[in-house]
Amino acid sequence: MIPLPTFEQLSTVPSMATTALLFAIFWTVSLPLAEKKIALKLTDAAWWPGAVSPTKSMMYNFGYPKEPTKRFPDGVTESLARDFYSGTISICVAHALCATPMVPVLIRGWEDSSDFIKVSFVLGTLADLGFDIYDAVQLSIRAFAKNHSKPIPIEFWVILVCMHHTTALLLVMPLNLHYVHRFEYHQTAVSLLYAASACYLAGAYKFTLNVYEKRKDFVLYKII
Repeated sequence: MIPLPTFEQLSTVPSMATTALLFAIFWTVSLPLAEKKIALKLTDAAWWPGAVSPTKSMMYNFGYPKEPTKRFPDGVTESLARDFYSGTISICVAHALCATPMVPVLIRGWEDSSDFIKVSFVLGTLADLGFDIYDAVQLSIRAFAKNHSKPIPIEFWVILVCMHHTTALLLVMPLNLHYVHRFEYHQTAVSLLYAASACYLAGAYKFTLNVYEKRKDFVLYKII
């Protein structure tokens, strides 16, 4: 078992950068495998045919074309929708996994936390930074590479890479260097990651509900 570094060892720019890159490699290997497994499960799910249409509607909101285009000659296919849905699930799980090691320091407070708890918090933030590095790179490739098997529209790239991932890419390491002891940082990091995870998991779940034939599902859909 690889021993955990101490908080002091992890509190330097080279250590944090190296750790974030290692997490990026981890996500590069694990997330595509998870997405593929989820996508395969969807093909056998009885509710999936009913979830395709709302999934496509969500994709249209992110810039995917409603009609065939040069980049999307077949439009938004069932396969693309399945990949989008499985990607959403895996990203939500990744966000929750990053947030979980941060919880103890939020509960105990920085001063009363052990070195292990402090290291866990920093590792959680760097795991999220590693995810953002991985996702920014793979989305950029999918947005600009010609004839990619899983292309994304430029609008989607702008929203996720330029407007979303830049928060962690620009702020995680400076915050860890200068404000890692602040309760506001702990609260913001944990709440944002868990909120993102819960929001899109709930959104993905509501697509599984049969709102046309079951009143209970319709009410639950509206509640969500």
